[in-house]
Amino acid sequence: MITRTGRPGVLDSTGTLERAWGAAAVPGTGGVVALPSGVAGTVLLSGVGSGGRAATGVLRAYGADGAILDERRVRVAAGRTVAIPVASLGTAVAGLDLVPDAKGAALAWSVLASVVEPDGELVSLLTPVPDAIAQPSVDVRRATTLGLP
Repeated sequence: MITRTGRPGVLDSTGTLERAWGAAAVPGTGGVVALPSGVAGTVLLSGVGSGGRAATGVLRAYGADGAILDERRVRVAAGRTVAIPVASLGTAVAGLDLVPDAKGAALAWSVLASVVEPDGELVSLLTPVPDAIAQPSVDVRRATTLGLP
């Protein structure tokens, strides 16, 4: 959970309180995040695991046309978190993709998105959408009913 305190607004006599909750994610699964335009973001990478092994992978930033703006290897020590400003990955980043390596500790990640308004900072945590699991085959069987067991 991330909390930001703001100032009193036109309709409020007390300061605002903005909270963003991070949903639990399965470490090591990768995924993609689409970034809304006009939002500042920070990629938060955490090394999840034991034994002192670092979590590694490839972080890619995409433009609105799908072109890769930046691709970099990331390394996070187990039990640590690294913050990477989205602005350091390129201008007009529209999406992010993380492909974790199979060896070492697992990576868990999200994007802290924020917008500054007159009464304070609005925040949200964007959780990656996991990669689709490929289904190599589909079972086909003979039945005497249509769509019913």
